[in-house]
Amino acid sequence: MPSASSMSMSVMRDRESSHADVSSHVKKIQRLHAISESITASATTSVPALCPECLQLLTQMLEKSDARARQEKKALATFIASVPKPTRSTKEPMQPSVFAVNSIDPTIASMHAERVSIHLEFQKLQDELGAIEQEEAEMWTAINDKLMAVGEAHDARDASVARLLEMESRLHIIRRMNLWNDAFYIWHKGPFGTINGFCLGRLPRHHIDWHEINAAWGDVALVVQLLAEAMGITFCNFQVVPLGSLSKIVRLHPSPVLEYSL
Repeated sequence: MPSASSMSMSVMRDRESSHADVSSHVKKIQRLHAISESITASATTSVPALCPECLQLLTQMLEKSDARARQEKKALATFIASVPKPTRSTKEPMQPSVFAVNSIDPTIASMHAERVSIHLEFQKLQDELGAIEQEEAEMWTAINDKLMAVGEAHDARDASVARLLEMESRLHIIRRMNLWNDAFYIWHKGPFGTINGFCLGRLPRHHIDWHEINAAWGDVALVVQLLAEAMGITFCNFQVVPLGSLSKIVRLHPSPVLEYSL
């Protein structure tokens, strides 16, 4: 049994062939009418008319063409009337069944409940996130305070270390210094020994003032007394009394006690 598509294709081919035949016959009829009009016009003019045989042949041709055109027109009208017209679908949309509606309602309710629970959980997570962020901010504040305190402690330590190094350097310099040499600089000046620049004697050819000599022997008495105290030495028979230019030595034993001015 031929399919609907093959039938429609054959119908289209028949329709196209019928249209082609009609158009060809119409053209033939138009040519014949043109010939007949030319013959009629020639009859009224001085042009000689056609012979009776030609006129009869032309009339027969016109009648045959007219009959064929009428038959084709009738066949075309019959074919067009036999072709079924397309009808629109009037089906109504299917209504959902009661079972489907009843099965959808619990699903919607469960989805709504799940949405509410998710929203509550999301809100809870938001609150926890806010608390965590607040705690993190406080923690970073504490860390920054600790870092500042550590930085200040490091600065204080560095300052103390620098001060200690400076003090050690000064101590090393001081240890290399001789206090006795700085306090009592003993040297010489020509034939005389000197202490702190004061001469310890005089000669006939080198006149030295007695005040300078007394000051020099006063420094000698002072350095002797200080050295004895520093080294823990005690004089048994004599006592040094440093009094500057008036320094003296006291004899304790044997009696009587005598004083010797320097």
